[in-house]
Amino acid sequence: MKFLEKDLEKIIFEADLLTLCDRGFCPTADVIKTFRQLRIGNYGILDILYVSKEYDISVETKLKPCLIFTVCELKKDRVSVSTFLQAVRYAKGIESFLIKRKFSFEFKVNICLVGSSIDNSDFIYLSDLIPDDFLSCYTYSYDVDGLRFKHINGYSLRNEGFYIKNEKPF
Repeated sequence: MKFLEKDLEKIIFEADLLTLCDRGFCPTADVIKTFRQLRIGNYGILDILYVSKEYDISVETKLKPCLIFTVCELKKDRVSVSTFLQAVRYAKGIESFLIKRKFSFEFKVNICLVGSSIDNSDFIYLSDLIPDDFLSCYTYSYDVDGLRFKHINGYSLRNEGFYIKNEKPF
């Protein structure tokens, strides 16, 4: 059986978030609604959207709700800069939709990318430079035990080319 992107999407969408978190995939907390194959106007159709709620304490020490929209873009194979830009397009579409409709809550739009591997060109450094609460990247593996995920961050070159006087290069 060939494992397809729609299979990955179906499993993630239908799985309990606690189970996914146990398997390494924690895109957001306190989910109140999940959407699959959601059309974002002419911006396109995103794979999965999680809507969650968190509370910020304002200066007056009142709890202020904030909705978090997490765009999950899934790839059967490699996540690349084009995957990231595709998700940015969806995030912009959601933001534009909410602003034009004068959405009454505070909100943030985050991006979560999932693929069997992450492009190790310059793209891989984005996950370290962009805060994890905005961009998170995961790889997945699929075997007899089902799906397993690995959060990807902290990437560095094996040989960074730094030399310290009187020491061997590392």
